[in-house]
Amino acid sequence: MNARQHAIEAAGRLEPLLADGDLLFTRLRNPFGRRIAEASASWTSHVGIAFHDPARGWRVAESRIPLSVYSPLAGFLGRSEDCGVVVRRPRDPLLPEQVAALRREAESRFGLWYDTGFKYERHRRAFCSKFAYDVYRKATGIEIGQKESFRELLLRNPEPRLGFWRWWYFGRIPWNRVTVTPASQLESSLLVDVYDNRKPLIVETVSSAISATI
Repeated sequence: MNARQHAIEAAGRLEPLLADGDLLFTRLRNPFGRRIAEASASWTSHVGIAFHDPARGWRVAESRIPLSVYSPLAGFLGRSEDCGVVVRRPRDPLLPEQVAALRREAESRFGLWYDTGFKYERHRRAFCSKFAYDVYRKATGIEIGQKESFRELLLRNPEPRLGFWRWWYFGRIPWNRVTVTPASQLESSLLVDVYDNRKPLIVETVSSAISATI
């Protein structure tokens, strides 16, 4: 089975379980995605919001390089390692008017350039977790995830690999920069689990890393 067929089959298994507004967490299989996951001692490095379209089926609103867009569900899953995905949704069921507001807020951010500096306060730029955080906050008042400084994020990691991030920021990590991570959203107590097909070994490794920080 090729990668495209694998992603289509993974999407087919997931579709019956989805509801509008679900948050989908993945682990990008490119080196950059792995570095993001490592920095937050988490399995995940990317997040998007699922919406159903009667004509196009399930799509995922996301901030990705280069722009914020809708992506087909299979395409979204196909960028994750082994099509791995965790689906979580708000503990309190969303009302129809909240779903409509989420959709409007997401679409109002389409076309924003991706912010490779991960600076939350930077206007007219987005990155995946900021996109999801702002869409939910503006549409429903729910804050999914936690804003924190790079210092808090990286120094909480039991095995911070700072060499990459020093290189990424041209020799100087912006320690006081505020960001929000997919990891903090995946762990949010405001969400409940819907679906999880991560590889057991990866889940076990991540759980151990998180436990070491407590």
